[in-house]
Amino acid sequence: MKDTLTEQPEKKLTHRIRQKRAKVSEVKTLLEKPDHEIDRMKLSVMHIRLLHEARERIKSKTIPSGPSSFNQSSQFGDTNSFDPFEENYDNGRRENHMVENATKLNYHSYMNKQTRAKWSKSDTDLFYQ
Repeated sequence: MKDTLTEQPEKKLTHRIRQKRAKVSEVKTLLEKPDHEIDRMKLSVMHIRLLHEARERIKSKTIPSGPSSFNQSSQFGDTNSFDPFEENYDNGRRENHMVENATKLNYHSYMNKQTRAKWSKSDTDLFYQ
């Protein structure tokens, strides 16, 4: 009797889990194919989105962080190396600095509009009569 209690039957997978596992395996097969061999017209939007997200995850894992990789390359005397983050890192600081100093303008900024006054009680009564 104890044997039947300790032996638990295998849990059945829900429909959603099976679908997710199938999608993951499909995305893995798509990742193995080169970009030019994938026919995007035959893929569903969901598969394209999952493929794009998987590629972004892979890129984020393979690309080292900007400043630390730059310091390592400069230690070895590699001055011709292209660091895509180097330019963007400085430009990002300049852009943020410019945005802080800029005044916010919209189409109302240069309009000559009369300031609205609050109606008095007599004006309100006159309006409703």
